[in-house]
Amino acid sequence: METKEKAAELDQLSRQVALLKEEKAELVKRVKDLSIQGKEKTALIRNLFDYLPNGVVMFDHNRQVIQANQAAANVFSIEKRELIGKRCTDLFHCYEKNDSCPVLDQHQSINKLRTQTHQCDSVILRSAVLNKDDNNTVVVETMVDVTEIEIANREKTLALQTKSNFLANVSHELRTPMHGILGCSNLLSSKKHELPEKLQVYLETLDKSSNRLWSLIEKLFEASNLEEDSVKLQLSTFECRNFFYELETEFHMRVDGYTNQVSFSYPAQEYLIVTDSIRLHQIIMTLLENASKYTEKGQIECHSQLIERESRSRLVVEVKDTGIGISPEKQQQVFNLFEQENGNADRSYQGAGLGLAIARQLSNLMGGDISLQSTPGEGSVFTLKVPVEIKM
Repeated sequence: METKEKAAELDQLSRQVALLKEEKAELVKRVKDLSIQGKEKTALIRNLFDYLPNGVVMFDHNRQVIQANQAAANVFSIEKRELIGKRCTDLFHCYEKNDSCPVLDQHQSINKLRTQTHQCDSVILRSAVLNKDDNNTVVVETMVDVTEIEIANREKTLALQTKSNFLANVSHELRTPMHGILGCSNLLSSKKHELPEKLQVYLETLDKSSNRLWSLIEKLFEASNLEEDSVKLQLSTFECRNFFYELETEFHMRVDGYTNQVSFSYPAQEYLIVTDSIRLHQIIMTLLENASKYTEKGQIECHSQLIERESRSRLVVEVKDTGIGISPEKQQQVFNLFEQENGNADRSYQGAGLGLAIARQLSNLMGGDISLQSTPGEGSVFTLKVPVEIKM
């Protein structure tokens, strides 16, 4: 009886040993699989790290490089393996002061610091953060080579300065003869009634053409000045309703003889507002003249209102017309220099495509903007919004 019991126990132990061997084999297989997966993930991470477009360098607490990717090696124009072990001060002009590193010693992050490398004087933007745990202190630094951008910016600045100098010189050469032409035209116009009828027609053509040319020259110079950021605002305090009354009177004089119906509406209450009245007048007049140019036997409306806010009040001016309208794909292009809705050589509407571009640039300079809603064949609505200070 005891022999049978011992045999049963041995049989049970044999089965348990077999199960343990199977579990061991399964565990070994799982460990091998995890090891392979770990190596694959490590390789993947290493490859991703190495092919990052921006340079990445890791420094230890001694400020020595312990890891770097290929993009970082390209910044310094050396082999990647040569970076390992180098100190930060060996690579570029460091941001440490009095042998104190703001990242390691003061735990301050660095964001987009511009500096140069020692090896090839490349200009780089650096950002650095501290990664610290119980066992390691690592500075992770990213860098971007902006040498080409710096060179391009310098070349652009030089080109703008050259253009500015050229315009300053040519301005006098253009304005002087134009003053002579306009002066003679005005003198002849004062004696217009003494001239033969045929010469009167010639004189009218001369007067219109010279004024149109003068306007174009002025816009070209203003567009150039805006591009160079040399236009400055001149703030003044003025009465809002009176400003629009004078603007309406001037516009009616300019379009005398046109076939459009023009209407204005002002804020119901008189306000004293502070902004650049000269630029504001220029922008609104440009919108009105644009509406008049592209509208024939239609309606032009100018509606203005003040929106009072505690933090920021705004003047909103809508110029609406029933003219030819603007196609959706062209609605942003009309604010680009030298572009019109109809850009063909045989277009029926005069102009170089400068007015709206200058108007939007001026509105942006004033802290506002101009938006457009339009339907071809039905008309357009230009909306100007500029911040103003209201004085009661």
